[in-house]
Amino acid sequence: IAAEELDQKRSASSAAWASVRADSAALVSARLDLENATIRAPISGRTGSASVHAGDAVKANETASPIVTINQIRPINARFTFPQTDLAQLRGQGGKALRVDAAPAGSDSTWIEGRLVFIDNRVDPTSGTVLLKAEFPNQDRALWPHETQTSRPGPCA
Repeated sequence: IAAEELDQKRSASSAAWASVRADSAALVSARLDLENATIRAPISGRTGSASVHAGDAVKANETASPIVTINQIRPINARFTFPQTDLAQLRGQGGKALRVDAAPAGSDSTWIEGRLVFIDNRVDPTSGTVLLKAEFPNQDRALWPHETQTSRPGPCA
């Protein structure tokens, strides 16, 4: 072929490769935009009412209100208070694993077994109680977030 035609073919080939590289960069950019527009929760659980919907503008680190509240169901933690008068007995367990039984709201005969995971480091002076936290497997979802339960700690069997 003529030298002029060869130069035209080489130019067309270079232009086509440049177009491929530009399209590849556009694809990477679109994937990054999608990744930045996707919000993933660090836990699984039950979501409440969403304050943001598809099409709403959301800014990073906006503190006005959460997008959605997620309550972890399995396992579930329960906070409850314990009288300071019984604190010595509780601390006397010497770090042993303590069983905590919880009755779901509205149930007086069904108790679910969990374990004590936290004892606060201070007594609330207004109530004379100590904050405790227990974790329950909650496989049957009998315990529900923010539902009032009855709890009682005791030694593990």
